[in-house]
Amino acid sequence: MKKYKRLKNEEREKISQLLSQGKTYRLISKALNRNVSTISREVNKYRKTDVEYKAFNAQEDAEVLAKRRNCKRKIDKNEELWNFIKEKLLLRWSPK
Repeated sequence: MKKYKRLKNEEREKISQLLSQGKTYRLISKALNRNVSTISREVNKYRKTDVEYKAFNAQEDAEVLAKRRNCKRKIDKNEELWNFIKEKLLLRWSPK
């Protein structure tokens, strides 16, 4: 099974160009050597309502989503939470 690879900015630009030329998802997928469903999901996900697909906007949105997916644990982002947990653990493990 192939490992999933995210679309690159160049691929998004190519999708935008080919869509503006009236090409089908199937032709675009062959040109990019990608699955048709990948192209379909990409266009449907990043097309704003009835406005045409814009590669620049899609790339920006994808980068934001990727950062959100890779964000740290809640405890790493919230110092107050970390201090609370640390305090409670110290109470638990301290000699009585």
